[in-house]
Amino acid sequence: MSQTLGGRLPCPRAWEMGRTAILLGVLFLWISARTCDAVEYTVVPSLFLREQVNTNLLMTAAPHDTIWEYSLSPSVRGRAAMEQWEVSGDLSAVFSRFWKTEELDANDLFLKLSARYKGELDTFGLEGSSAHDSTWRSELQETGLVLGTGRRDLQIMNLTWNRVITERLSGVARYQFGDARYSHQPPGLFNYQSHLATYDLTYALSEREQVTGGAQLLSYQSSDAGIESNVAGVQFGFVHAFSETFHGTLLVGAREMWTTLSIGEFHRNDRESGWLTEGTVDKRFERTQLQGSFSRRVDPSGAGYLLQVDHLWGSVDRSFTENTAGHLAAHFYQTHPLRNDLPISDSHSYSVEPRWSWKWAELWEAVLSYRYAAVTNERSNIRVASHSISGMLTYHGPVWTSSR
Repeated sequence: MSQTLGGRLPCPRAWEMGRTAILLGVLFLWISARTCDAVEYTVVPSLFLREQVNTNLLMTAAPHDTIWEYSLSPSVRGRAAMEQWEVSGDLSAVFSRFWKTEELDANDLFLKLSARYKGELDTFGLEGSSAHDSTWRSELQETGLVLGTGRRDLQIMNLTWNRVITERLSGVARYQFGDARYSHQPPGLFNYQSHLATYDLTYALSEREQVTGGAQLLSYQSSDAGIESNVAGVQFGFVHAFSETFHGTLLVGAREMWTTLSIGEFHRNDRESGWLTEGTVDKRFERTQLQGSFSRRVDPSGAGYLLQVDHLWGSVDRSFTENTAGHLAAHFYQTHPLRNDLPISDSHSYSVEPRWSWKWAELWEAVLSYRYAAVTNERSNIRVASHSISGMLTYHGPVWTSSR
């Protein structure tokens, strides 16, 4: 296997959280097996083979060539369910090779494990994930921007507690810890840690209407970039089911951010206010599903600062026959860097992707898609775009189940 930057195997540290999650999962499973009469196990393997041609894979304004990518992605999902406990895991990999662009070759690995306990009034959840991936792929999906080219080790832990307070009132507390480290510190990318704590209350006005409100605290530290940011926010909203097949949500709120920059003997404190919002809509027909969402959120990034990301998204899914289906999705991002000491420009990007799938056998499926994407730097007014065509062959392995 290649030992270049793109083909490196993950260092042991990349799986520290994964190993911890495995031990916790095994512990929960052992406890559950001793306290429950029946345990049902499910294992599902799958395999994806993909070929893609992209005119501007890295979304760069510099001279570039059209790139051919070949990737193989095996995965396996497992689940153990009991009366009150549930433990699940997902292990996958993406082995990508590029024709005449070997420096982009990559072996991306992903591990996700979760456990959930459901009592009479309380539900507790624990989830751990570890990823060793390519920054140009992951940062593009999360922020709409290619922040740099390198390798990222990302570990995330989530804790949740859902409490039924009264017949109509419930509360959810969440805590998330994230740790991102970049191999060889590519230019423009910085290691960082983030902590996010939220608490939300939901009150059911009726069977179809709910009101919700909550608060959140976000802490972001990047010692390599000399920056620490803390964000406090509140948000209130409304959830409404217009019918059994039509649902909508709307949340609005405000935030306050405090940032400390420390580089050598230089220190600077900034404060900034803003607003947050989120909305979703979901409409289902007999063969068609319409979905859409919009949001303004604050996200950690490897660029050494927080990003305010406005994201507008919509999709249409249509089943033509029992074996064929179509999908059309569009995304729009408006990205605003939350750092005042650097001359960083806002940017916006969008993408449109139609896709067609054909399930030609019980366990096999073929997918053909086209994607157009564009990014514009608002200060320089430089716009870059890409076209890509991909074909994918998918094998969904047989579902193996067992119970005792």
